[in-house]
Amino acid sequence: MPHPDNADLRLSPTGIGLIVRFEGFEPDWYLDPVGVRTIGYGWTGALPDGLTPPLTEAEGRQLLSDTVGAYERAVLRHVSVPLAQAQFDALVSFTYNVGATNFAGSTLLLRLNAGRVAEAAAEFDRWVLAQGQRLEGLVRRRAAERALFASASVPAPPPAPPPAPPPPAPPPTRPPVDPMERIPTRRPADLGERDLPDLPPVSLPPVPPSHTDAPRPDRPPSDRPGW
Repeated sequence: MPHPDNADLRLSPTGIGLIVRFEGFEPDWYLDPVGVRTIGYGWTGALPDGLTPPLTEAEGRQLLSDTVGAYERAVLRHVSVPLAQAQFDALVSFTYNVGATNFAGSTLLLRLNAGRVAEAAAEFDRWVLAQGQRLEGLVRRRAAERALFASASVPAPPPAPPPAPPPPAPPPTRPPVDPMERIPTRRPADLGERDLPDLPPVSLPPVPPSHTDAPRPDRPPSDRPGW
């Protein structure tokens, strides 16, 4: 399944330059190493109406621009992991050379979609044969594509949002107060002289002796117990 982060990727000038460098420009039809009829910068289809060889370089560039979109779409359709621009450029150059069908069935793609990027990069070096023969032009091209692919770093995902602030602390609570504790109390020991008003001394008259205090000699002592 295509990865949504790759949707806006398009071949950069670096990628175009890589294809132009290794395809080379040919104004007339020729057979490539595997016998495919080719013209311009690797164009293998029928020429558009009104365009006849020999081509100018500008016409060759226009043909390349017209056809490279199909290879961009092939890469986007089959790659299910996020790509950096340099990785995308290398893969489009590779696919333009080997064909979309070969790319879709490659171990390179399998390793890449499994997240084994270093192993995927190593797979470029295996695609250097034409009809069983190792071609130095393909060796150089694969080395350049691999170097471009390995030079990239996938953009980091956006940072996670900061954690939500903790909820405010509840207001402090006070334990219930006994209504009786609200009444100030004073111990007797707290009442000192400073709390009493200064009063003048009071003179009391002598108490006259009571008639009951005088002895009564005419009454004999009682012989009752308890008296």
